[in-house]
Amino acid sequence: MKTPTFPAHTQAHGRIWQRPQYIWLDDELANESEVTALLNADVPQNALFAELRCYDTGRGPAIFRLRDYVERFLHATRALGLADLGYNPEKLRAAICNTVQANGYVDCAIRPQLVYRSPMGQSLEQYKPTLGIAARRCAPTAGQEPLRVLTRARQGEMTLVDLETGTVFSAGQILLVRDNAIYAVPGGGMLVDMTRETALTLARDAGYPIIGVALTREAIMSADEVLVCSANLEVTAVAEVDGQSVSTGPVVRQLQQLYAETVHGQNAYARRWLDYMDTVTVI
Repeated sequence: MKTPTFPAHTQAHGRIWQRPQYIWLDDELANESEVTALLNADVPQNALFAELRCYDTGRGPAIFRLRDYVERFLHATRALGLADLGYNPEKLRAAICNTVQANGYVDCAIRPQLVYRSPMGQSLEQYKPTLGIAARRCAPTAGQEPLRVLTRARQGEMTLVDLETGTVFSAGQILLVRDNAIYAVPGGGMLVDMTRETALTLARDAGYPIIGVALTREAIMSADEVLVCSANLEVTAVAEVDGQSVSTGPVVRQLQQLYAETVHGQNAYARRWLDYMDTVTVI
């Protein structure tokens, strides 16, 4: 395959590029138009996997918690019985950065996922998956409107469903605030939990008590503030639950500010959690 020419790192603020020009597939960059049916950058594929984000910072583009993400991604593939995708942590980090750079992105969401390249009508079990990586341009998250949600019990777990988009937030993505303390379900460790874990670390270091709690509808409805965490929405307030108004109070606003400062490299967490594009060896 001919090596693509990398476009310059320029983007108009607020413009959304719905599809990338290049994706990563079969250990190389491919033109997106040639493989659209194989990899969709906008549709989640598996609950084990989740997006990660690249942000514009004062010293250039940086991917937030790339090393943690890669470690968990490879662990998740091994949990599925896919011990050998041909990637170690260094190679996967480089492939992710290659995909971002090839598209000239600065602020973007990145989705590594498994791709099964089997002929139509034949069983997927006969084919080994390969790694696909797609990226899409993100509009600035700052100023995200609070969500209106419904509570829903799914497989024994309480979730929140966004009324506008239908997005389902698992218990591991939800935080409750009551009496200036933050309540969260115990556990974590999956890719989808990383944004919540980041928010909890920031909250703990800011002096807020963190209390483990079973997530029930009663706990949600009695909270002073409710927020959801995801790579796409970052830390977003909930304004209404099952038709009942919820305030956006000082705790949510402080966590949003701390999170924004962190991902843009404006505080001490940058050294710990940001991988700058100019420090990762590309393939």
